[in-house]
Amino acid sequence: ALRGDRGRRGQRDAAALDTDRDGRLGRAEVAAQPRLAERFDAIDRNRDGALTRSELRTHRDQLRAERRAEREKAFDARYTAADTNRDGRISRGEAEAGMPRLAERFAWHDENRDGYVTREDLRAGQ
Repeated sequence: ALRGDRGRRGQRDAAALDTDRDGRLGRAEVAAQPRLAERFDAIDRNRDGALTRSELRTHRDQLRAERRAEREKAFDARYTAADTNRDGRISRGEAEAGMPRLAERFAWHDENRDGYVTREDLRAGQ
């Protein structure tokens, strides 16, 4: 599925919970969705006891940003650990020892063929 399809599916799923068709989701309407129910107060920014489409979107975007930051932090930790000589670059040997998945695709990421892959090289491929 495309990312946009998942977003639309999420909107349809949330709309389906709106049993009284008032365009808002109350606690009773989200009770059948435990993950949503447990986050209700965090999502209900204006504290009116109901979730709107924009509150759900804002919460989804916040979670997405948090997951992105967590992935970036984990990547930085792996990269730093693999860079054993601390020169800011990963050689093929460092990749083989500390980042085996990178080692498998090392030549692909080392476009300038200098024998090293930098953070920028890896980010450019995202």
